Amino acid sequence: MPTSQQFKRDLKRSQPLVNWVDGWFQSKGFRTSQTKGKASYDLRATKVEGRRLSDYRVEVKYDYRSEDTGNICIERSSLDYSTADIFVIGTIGNAYILSLNQAKELYKNADDKRCVGDISGNWCAIIPKSSLLNIPIIHGVKSQAQAA
Repeated sequence: MPTSQQFKRDLKRSQPLVNWVDGWFQSKGFRTSQTKGKASYDLRATKVEGRRLSDYRVEVKYDYRSEDTGNICIERSSLDYSTADIFVIGTIGNAYILSLNQAKELYKNADDKRCVGDISGNWCAIIPKSSLLNIPIIHGVKSQAQAA
């Protein structure tokens, strides 16, 4: 389990991506709200179209090494802890959007699993981006902060 200091560092490092994903949902007509503290997801996105309500809890994972490695790293602890409907992983300008169940399947079926990072027992599935060709990508949208 990460220490409070590690959690705060990771939260700060990932906040620009959370803001960027928030802006992407807003650009699609969703109202959004970001969670604070140790919530089990990062933001909520809702939209009413006619009589249909779309309401999603979104987990956002910043994989700062993915651009260099050509892989994404899905942490087991994130999958176990999250109550999100949607799992977004990547970097600003290039993030994959999938259901939490799809992320769990990717983890389960991954051939390459290893402990990574500075936390003992932090198991991750290393997924080559080349195997994600059927997964939608969020790219190119500016967050409200970037647009200002």
